[in-house]
Amino acid sequence: MKRIICLFMILTSLSAWASFPEFFGSSILNTGLGGQGSHSSKNAGNNYYAPAILAWSKDVNISTAVSIVTHNFNDITNVVVENPLNTFPSATTFGSVSTDYESVQTASINLALPVKTYGTFALSLFLPIGSIMETNSGDAYLPEYVLYRARYKRISTHVNYAFTLFDDFAMSVGMHMGFEAGANIHTNASLQGSTYGSSANAKTQADPAIAGILSTAYRLGDHQFTATFQQELKNNLQSVATGLTANPPVAFDITIETMIYYDPHIFRLGYQSKTWFGEWALSAEYQIWDGYKTPIVRIINNSGSIIKSDDFESVSVRNILVPKAGLKFDLTDDMNFSLGAKYKPAIFDHSFNGSGNSLDLGSMTVSGGIGYNMNLFGTPIELGGAVQHHLLLEETIVKTNLLENGAAGSKIGAPGFTAGGSITVFSLGVNVKL
Repeated sequence: MKRIICLFMILTSLSAWASFPEFFGSSILNTGLGGQGSHSSKNAGNNYYAPAILAWSKDVNISTAVSIVTHNFNDITNVVVENPLNTFPSATTFGSVSTDYESVQTASINLALPVKTYGTFALSLFLPIGSIMETNSGDAYLPEYVLYRARYKRISTHVNYAFTLFDDFAMSVGMHMGFEAGANIHTNASLQGSTYGSSANAKTQADPAIAGILSTAYRLGDHQFTATFQQELKNNLQSVATGLTANPPVAFDITIETMIYYDPHIFRLGYQSKTWFGEWALSAEYQIWDGYKTPIVRIINNSGSIIKSDDFESVSVRNILVPKAGLKFDLTDDMNFSLGAKYKPAIFDHSFNGSGNSLDLGSMTVSGGIGYNMNLFGTPIELGGAVQHHLLLEETIVKTNLLENGAAGSKIGAPGFTAGGSITVFSLGVNVKL
């Protein structure tokens, strides 16, 4: 038991907001419905979308899945990749920008544990396979799809307690957790010709960041209405580096910072209904992105001779409304099929033709899933699979004249390119009722 508690503490302390289910889905059924909640209280995957539903759960429910996410972005060729603002000596170089983002393998676990008549504890874990987490800021100048490089390559947890206030009304309270990491590094850097070697000392610290979750659910016969609020969570990484080069003596004192992950405030309204063919679901998310910063690493000069980072990119973000719709068909007593769709607008509210190359595009998503119910040694089990395809809405970008600082020359990314592509996720999983 001590080992299990220790493992749980490690997972939650390293966790960040569950952006994998935000993008794709928490379980096979939720993925097939377009990444939203379902009607059933026996679906532990609802812990992410509307955890209050699980207050009506009578049995222990466990859902697990393994998913692979593949990226296929448009090629970007014959554009400026170096200009006098990012290379020395000054030059203008044309070339290609790599859009070959690595695939991501993720395991998901959802658990709903009823505690007699007191309510239900629920836990969701989303774990990258082969690593704990990965941060990747991308290039500071080249075109970069900032929400897709590494945003869902991290352990994520979601913990809730759901309970009924009346027979037909339930609510839940919970939290999700992240971290704020920092480091202080002091160096004595010896250059060629010095009589002694370089040395350094370093101190690092990671502090937890906690944000809340509140959910309600109301049932009226076969109809179900849900509302969920998930609080904004920022995950920053900051390092202070100070030191002195020995010969020649050049002092430096800089701060290196980046927002490695950011997840917005989300207000989610949902409606699910049982019907003669199975069930259907509708939902809408209002996401508030006001606090977002791109993951580009920024260098701040506190004192000394180091030049601070350029700040030519002006990012304008907007709040977005994400509608979703899904259907589940019970083909037989043992087999079901689900369909879903959603539209997610771009979070940027500016033209990409000027300085900077942080990209996000609106996307249309279609999804489907299949489930097969069976009984294994008296235990009800559902095996299933799902697929989602996110099609980014293409945008032709033509860079304006002059360098990013207004001097004569060509911007990074000039003369232009067509942004777009697709993301596909394949999932296999099992649901168990104990």
